[in-house]
Amino acid sequence: MPTKEKLFPYETFSVRLEYKEGRDTKICWFQCFDHFQKYMLRYGLNPKDCKIDFAPGTDIDISKISKGQAGKDYKTKKLFSNLETFFNENRPKRTTKTNRKKS
Repeated sequence: MPTKEKLFPYETFSVRLEYKEGRDTKICWFQCFDHFQKYMLRYGLNPKDCKIDFAPGTDIDISKISKGQAGKDYKTKKLFSNLETFFNENRPKRTTKTNRKKS
């Protein structure tokens, strides 16, 4: 079994992630749990397929790591897909002083 010094060679990086990608084994270290979560979400990793270690004395709630977080996609605001949809979108026309009909 690897020693603490081998698992955590950097004192400030308290979260360690190890997983297989194809034939390669990737090892990543993170400063905080939020960075670790972002990485897991970005690459759609399932926590059951990874080896996750925390440095001794690290206060992290392991229950936050769930299978449901894998592959989550945050919605981005879509302005318009192309010029056609931008100009032909069904929206009410605004009236200004210059294009108001006189009655």
